[in-house]
Amino acid sequence: MTRREALKRTAAITGIAVTSSAGIGILEGCTPTGDPGWQPKFLKKDEVSCISAIAETLLPKTETPGALDLHVPEFIDLMLADNYSLKDQKAFQTDLENFQQKAWRRFNRGFEKCSEGDKTILLTEEEHQSMDIYHKTYQKSFYLIIKELTLLGYFTSEYVMTNMLDYHPVPGKYEGCVPFTINGKVYVDNNVGPS
Repeated sequence: MTRREALKRTAAITGIAVTSSAGIGILEGCTPTGDPGWQPKFLKKDEVSCISAIAETLLPKTETPGALDLHVPEFIDLMLADNYSLKDQKAFQTDLENFQQKAWRRFNRGFEKCSEGDKTILLTEEEHQSMDIYHKTYQKSFYLIIKELTLLGYFTSEYVMTNMLDYHPVPGKYEGCVPFTINGKVYVDNNVGPS
């Protein structure tokens, strides 16, 4: 599977088109290092905690690795730093701060400290509000950006593409003249009739 195919599948999963910023980042090979000493390039430390909790809530560890196992927060940070305009970055951080304030008002703690049930409630509400806004204005909220980048980071990670998906690296294996069958007739190649 190519990164272009991964983008198409991710768009199908999210039900909305992948933004050009996200698409450019994927096609340019925006890849997290997975370094344990990783320092965010764009996000603040408290923002990384919140985004990590959102990503892990969206794609938790089960019998397969979760978003944190595949360094999705680092991917999100890289994408925001390298592929989003200053205006979009500022709007993202403002919306993320508002989301954290909503968690504090509702559950008296930041999103990352909420119970799994409370996290699900907050993200479900955010999903509905974000989709309403998107359908009216075609503007993506921070939540839709995080969701998009979480799915992109996860499904285009080396682990998922090589262990969970049918990934064939480009250019792939070359096989010359291979016989194939059409309606029970075996053909040697396209220019020769049935053998």
